[in-house]
Amino acid sequence: MLGGQYRLERSVGHGGTGRVYVATQLSLGRSVAVKMLRPELDTESAGEQFAERFFREASLAGGLSHPNVVTIHDYGRDEDGTCFIVMELVEGRSLKALMKAGPLEPERALDLFAQIARGLRHAHRSGLVHRDVKPGNVQITPGDDGREVAKLLDFGLVKSDMPEVTEITREGSFLGTPHYASPEQVRGQEADARSDLYAFGVMLYRAFTGVLPYYSRNSMALAMAHVRDPYPSMAERAPKVRVAPAHEAIVRRLLQKDPEKRYESADALLFDLEHAVDEIRRRTPTPFAARGPSMAAAGSGAVRASSGEFPLGPVLVGGLLLCVAIAAGEFWWSARGGGATAIPAMSPVAEPSVDWSAAVLVAEEPVSLQVSLASDPSKAE
Repeated sequence: MLGGQYRLERSVGHGGTGRVYVATQLSLGRSVAVKMLRPELDTESAGEQFAERFFREASLAGGLSHPNVVTIHDYGRDEDGTCFIVMELVEGRSLKALMKAGPLEPERALDLFAQIARGLRHAHRSGLVHRDVKPGNVQITPGDDGREVAKLLDFGLVKSDMPEVTEITREGSFLGTPHYASPEQVRGQEADARSDLYAFGVMLYRAFTGVLPYYSRNSMALAMAHVRDPYPSMAERAPKVRVAPAHEAIVRRLLQKDPEKRYESADALLFDLEHAVDEIRRRTPTPFAARGPSMAAAGSGAVRASSGEFPLGPVLVGGLLLCVAIAAGEFWWSARGGGATAIPAMSPVAEPSVDWSAAVLVAEEPVSLQVSLASDPSKAE
């Protein structure tokens, strides 16, 4: 029993700061998710910082209310000193698990990421910066209408831009996930909303291509790649995957090293994402069943247009006579020894076979860690 009212049922995951359980809230008889701080982090002096950050996550994120952000119900400290946060239980799977299968269809990717952008916009408007945006912190769940719903969770490294909230990350250090860290975070500089957008861009790069833009088996080298290495084109990193130039342009802007050159807000980003989705949907042919009653009317012998009715019977008879005439002409030409050069049957083009589960190195899977940097990041190895 936790906090006198939460019965832990089973463990469902763990991260750098704690473990997550499915639990039953006895007072309401509902299932919830409970995140518990790792015991060893609550005993040392460093653990005091983790505990402070842990409760800050709950108090700040608890003020958010948005369909694309997981709701915080409660938080506290148990009798034995265990810190915990009680959250909305979201069924489904993480974006990380979804992307292990390879690139997402463009429309699906853009729709899901537009939802994530809406969640970030809400947090940013509330003065909060997530600072650890990554696929493992996005849950995909089925909505009431069967549509996929993306929810942003785990504000474990959340930061407020409100002056009354004290910043507890040490200057000159980086705490986060190097695969998705912005250059300014790696340098130990101040993170703002545009840092979240950079991480968003890394996720979108992976959603489109199936791979990360930067990779290394060394955490420090990977982190520093975000600072030093130029943007790798998608054609370079994933030559077998075709990404629309307009879609890559969005990602390229998100991954600018200089925050001033990125989107200035999630609002501006969302405008481009929604426009890209609309463009795809406008180009997609309307399904036969959705083309209206005029197609069904063809069976009755007439096609109705805005100018009136056009009889279909004579058209069909004329078309049949034309086919007969063409066939007779071809027979006459071949009998005279003529005819076209034989064209060999074309073999179907094989789709490229890619093992997307292995496209991202094991070392590139997100792991929260603390990386201490030299005072001059350019000299850090």
